[in-house]
Amino acid sequence: NIGYKDSILTLYLDGRLLVRGKEVILLQEKYHLLSTMMYKPNYEWYMSELISEVWGNRCSKSNVISFMHNIRKIIEEDPRKSKIILTSSIPGRAYSFHPQGEVQVNRYSSNISR
Repeated sequence: NIGYKDSILTLYLDGRLLVRGKEVILLQEKYHLLSTMMYKPNYEWYMSELISEVWGNRCSKSNVISFMHNIRKIIEEDPRKSKIILTSSIPGRAYSFHPQGEVQVNRYSSNISR
């Protein structure tokens, strides 16, 4: 069952992720972080919001930065010129997820595989 799909990414409710049609492995922490952002596309997340939403305040900012770096290496064609996960230019905000192409979202799957 698909939770999210655009022209590049397909996220399944069972925790699988396809990037450009190829299955990739995401550790649980990265999966939860990416899936959380996918369900609020184009939203400029505060770092504290991401930490609270994904880990209930049991994660450091440096870990989130590291997770984002690793997710970008997996999903972006060129992680240095990110088009999917952007770093915010708004003070106090951290990241935003930007869908590519037409999007399908299973709205009943906002708590996927938690």
